[in-house]
Amino acid sequence: MSPSAPSSERSAVSSPDPSRRRVLRAGAALAGAVGLAGCVLSTEPYTESAERSFDPGDADELAVRTDSGDVTLSAGDGDAVTGTVRKASRSGEDALDEVTVEGSVEDGRLTVAPQRPDSNANVTVTLDLAVPEGLSVAEASSGNGDVEADGVAGDGTYSSTNGDVDVTGVDGFVTVESTNGDLAASDVGGLDGADTTNGDVTVDVSAMRGDVTCRSRNGDVTAAVADDLSAAVTLATDNGDATVESVQLTVESSGERRVEGTMGAGEHALELRSTNGDVTLLGL
Repeated sequence: MSPSAPSSERSAVSSPDPSRRRVLRAGAALAGAVGLAGCVLSTEPYTESAERSFDPGDADELAVRTDSGDVTLSAGDGDAVTGTVRKASRSGEDALDEVTVEGSVEDGRLTVAPQRPDSNANVTVTLDLAVPEGLSVAEASSGNGDVEADGVAGDGTYSSTNGDVDVTGVDGFVTVESTNGDLAASDVGGLDGADTTNGDVTVDVSAMRGDVTCRSRNGDVTAAVADDLSAAVTLATDNGDATVESVQLTVESSGERRVEGTMGAGEHALELRSTNGDVTLLGL
């Protein structure tokens, strides 16, 4: 049996306490001694949580990125981007100091992202940030983690490689993307696209400013559309059902796995596609 002790947690506001470091090292030595008796204690992952503020200066848009960890954005007050930065290290306590989170302004965009001098350090960085009203969100992304946004503004792309993406109440046109994760977009100003490899897609399409594709390779695709949408609509699946419910659609062709039709003047193309999953068009 190898019980694991709770992870250590410290404040990021001040420099590490040397005496505390000695206690931790002593604890590690004790763990090694206990291990000789057939039981190992671990203090990892080391964690750190800090309240941070990032000044946008003259920037009018925001990008938030992390390669490992969640990103959560919400509406905030004031002029700065504020919130909590959480780090968790499985590469030792010193790695918490080596991996920093910085805000930089370039070409009118504030970018908040981790900086990693040692790319091999196993440190997860989670960003939970409030965005001021005057700052448009252009991008929020994670390599391994969920991405969420609620009540922010701007035309933006929200993406994850391994994680879910969920945006709601965004005043702008959004794109949602993942490789391995579900996608959701509700109560948004408009949709530019939704694409995942493994996961379900559930989106509102209140407006379109160009052709839009909502796609999953392995998962269901459901789109709720506004009554006044002007779109040439295609629903197609290789393995699943294609269904239209409560939508004013002039049907041009219909089958179990494919439906084609027109809403309004059919100004833009709206495609719902899945390889393995159902595709469903609903009224919003």
